[in-house]
Amino acid sequence: MFRLQHQPGFFGVFLICTGLAGCTLNDELPTCTPVERVSAQNSCYDPSRGLTLIASGETAQPDPSQFTWSVFTQPDTSMNSNLAALPEKILVGTETVVVPDSILKDSPKIIVKVETNCGGRALSSMFFSFVQRQGADPACFVWQRQNGESR
Repeated sequence: MFRLQHQPGFFGVFLICTGLAGCTLNDELPTCTPVERVSAQNSCYDPSRGLTLIASGETAQPDPSQFTWSVFTQPDTSMNSNLAALPEKILVGTETVVVPDSILKDSPKIIVKVETNCGGRALSSMFFSFVQRQGADPACFVWQRQNGESR
């Protein structure tokens, strides 16, 4: 009578080979990088229209409906902010988002971060800060990106 002896090494190798045989390389997975730049629409700010922000610089096209914008309002324009202490508002949109005046609440500075979904992976941008500045017309102000953004 023939008896099968338990061969743990044989079965382990067999399972690995079987698993690898079913694997294929998926060349369709996108190579993604996070948003590299965020800019503000540089016209006079109109509270009834809000602040339009535009994300750009991804090397692969993520799903345009999968942009999550984190907006932190800041009561002053100092550079050393503790983000954990600032109120955060989440906006879901595309490469362009409008931050309503109800979120800005007369804040002279905001800090934003953009998260994209690319192939099921969440990619976060660095933080970008924007401050209110007097425009060329004394009756209006614009939102400009502030130097010295943090990661």
